[in-house]
Amino acid sequence: MDETRRMRGTTPEVEARARALRKEMTDADSALWRSLRYRRIRGLRFRRQHPVLSFIVDFYCPARKLCVELDGAVHDSPGQRAKDGARTVALNAADYRVLRFRNEEALADPSSVLRRIRSALDETVQPNLGDAPPPERGRVASPSEPGGGAAGESPHPTRSQYPRIAS
Repeated sequence: MDETRRMRGTTPEVEARARALRKEMTDADSALWRSLRYRRIRGLRFRRQHPVLSFIVDFYCPARKLCVELDGAVHDSPGQRAKDGARTVALNAADYRVLRFRNEEALADPSSVLRRIRSALDETVQPNLGDAPPPERGRVASPSEPGGGAAGESPHPTRSQYPRIAS
């Protein structure tokens, strides 16, 4: 794929490493993934071992640009803590939010971890939706509401509004 068309600034190497990491999940990663997959939290999709920029985050919610990281003993060294801090700064600078938890916390108190993830999802503003709440499901916005058209006007084009193609 052309480098200028790559999503999220990743490289083929980062994407290949992410695929490999999905096969080598830790016990803590597996336990948290069971709670995040299938849109179990707030109906939002999470991805695991997902490339973002030049990094691979443990879990990522694209709808809220939320990254969830689980840190094991390897993250205790001063050098690794500095790398983790720089990584968080880089992700924050690109408008991603990062939550970090210890592996032990995810295994010993998963409800607390999930509660903090839910709280972060609730605090995170949905991108590009503006201030207006969405119309109720199955209901067309009235003309006085944001996104509403003229009175009696359907939001869907009629057949006569489509361009005619010459035969």
